[in-house]
Amino acid sequence: MRPRVAVACAIALGFVLGLTGAWLASRPGATASAGGRVAVKPRLELVVGGLSSPVDVTAAPGEPGSVYVAEQTGLVRIVREGAVRPEPFLDLSKRVRANGEQGLLGLAFHPHYAENRRLYVHYSDRRGDTRVVELRSDGQRVLPGTERELLHVRQPYENHNGGQLAFGPDGDLYLGLGDGGSAFDPKRRAQDLRTLLGKLLRLDVESADGRWEIVALGLRNPWRFAFAPTGDLYIADVGQDAWEEINVLPAGEPGLVNFGWDLFEGPQRLEEGEPAAGRLAGPVAAYPTATNAR
Repeated sequence: MRPRVAVACAIALGFVLGLTGAWLASRPGATASAGGRVAVKPRLELVVGGLSSPVDVTAAPGEPGSVYVAEQTGLVRIVREGAVRPEPFLDLSKRVRANGEQGLLGLAFHPHYAENRRLYVHYSDRRGDTRVVELRSDGQRVLPGTERELLHVRQPYENHNGGQLAFGPDGDLYLGLGDGGSAFDPKRRAQDLRTLLGKLLRLDVESADGRWEIVALGLRNPWRFAFAPTGDLYIADVGQDAWEEINVLPAGEPGLVNFGWDLFEGPQRLEEGEPAAGRLAGPVAAYPTATNAR
């Protein structure tokens, strides 16, 4: 993960952990505008130490006092009252290949976790392939022998594995997968509906057929995404070497959306040709990298 992506994730983490308007107003440097809005210069604060390569953080339904942190090396740790529990909640370190952009990449709890104790992880196995599995816990740790595999995707290269795993407001499980790696998507996988690489996927975990649906294509490396209160899905897609971009999948979108990679990087046209499928949608925000500073 690139340093600028890590910083962006750290800033986003601060907001996820409860930066409410009232709390912001009490912070040093906060100023109120004429309309009553609070303007704050973002800054990072240490929440907890003692972690190794944390890549994802989430909360479990029914546990307002706990935060679960996924470490790239394969551990999931519980943070309670500002301290990391010494025993891991989950240990996949013997199964996970943690190298560069590979590792334990995503963690999601079932919306009814408090009743059914089901959770889901996305990781790179020892061969470097993508795995998504369902597990069950007793509320303190994951129970051995409860694993159910939901997805296995062969990865041609070591980079662009995507990362995020999250439940949407529709109750389905969403997954972002990168284009398979290398540079400039040499096999055009992001525009190929015969592969799941370079796609946004969703799964009804209650369905018996276990079929993942392609919701969007044309993504390079959707490292993180988040649902807005409106149901719109905001996707942070890591760029090649010129542009970083944010894409939006509107709530209730009736068909496939194509975010353009590798025909486009940000607003810039890279290759001639037509999108393979879906409605072509440009990014809602894009900014140049240091090598493409304007």
